[in-house]
Amino acid sequence: MAILSIFGVLHLSAMNILYAATYTWNYALNNGSWWLGHSWSLCIEEQFYLLWPFLLARMSLDSALRFCSIVLVVSPLVRVLNYYLIPDMRPQIPIMFHTRADVSLFGCLGALVYRDSRFQAVLRRLGTTALLVAIGALFIVDPLLSDTYRGSYLLLIGFSIEGLSGLILILWTTQHADSLLGRILNSRTLTEIGILS
Repeated sequence: MAILSIFGVLHLSAMNILYAATYTWNYALNNGSWWLGHSWSLCIEEQFYLLWPFLLARMSLDSALRFCSIVLVVSPLVRVLNYYLIPDMRPQIPIMFHTRADVSLFGCLGALVYRDSRFQAVLRRLGTTALLVAIGALFIVDPLLSDTYRGSYLLLIGFSIEGLSGLILILWTTQHADSLLGRILNSRTLTEIGILS
């Protein structure tokens, strides 16, 4: 993008390129460039990759579990507080790390408890019902509520429901790798896309 901008193919400011290159695009106010708009998700990922391993290396398993649980409970409140206390950043609530940390930490929590026998027992009891609920929540209920209630749904529970539903899908397909869904998600093509991502 920077090279295309230098040759005049695109019109990007030096600050826009700097925000994208330093993975801070998701916090830049009025960045105004469609060409680099996709970098918000890369920013969240990189911010997560910088913080989570650092924190995890300094915590016991119990502390990490507590930390994840607290973040999952507090995240909706953080989004609401951000909405009311920093009105200039309202458009960025869906793309900032601190307002979307719960989505990443659902996966972290799942990874931390996955090998625990009590958790495995819960997974077995939930079975296919959990998968159907997650698919319904993610692909039917969530879009309907997002469209109807917009920010009030997403800020309070929508983003959290998306993260939890994603975790359930991952756990179920891990437990049922031989199922049709498990085979699709573990197919060579999707695996390669995941590795590239």
